[in-house]
Amino acid sequence: MENNFYNEIKSILINARNKVYKTANFAMVEAYWNIGKRIIDEQGGKDTAEYGQGLLQELSN
Repeated sequence: MENNFYNEIKSILINARNKVYKTANFAMVEAYWNIGKRIIDEQGGKDTAEYGQGLLQELSN
């Protein structure tokens, strides 16, 4: 078999892996964005919670 054949197979696998990485990365960024949005919604639309509310502490537990 020619070296070109192996290089083509390698290229197919590398491209497939890269697609998986990009898809997974997008899904995680989307999840983090949605989590942040929900936190702000839970805080009544404010960027920060009132002192002592403990929302993030409760979530981390």
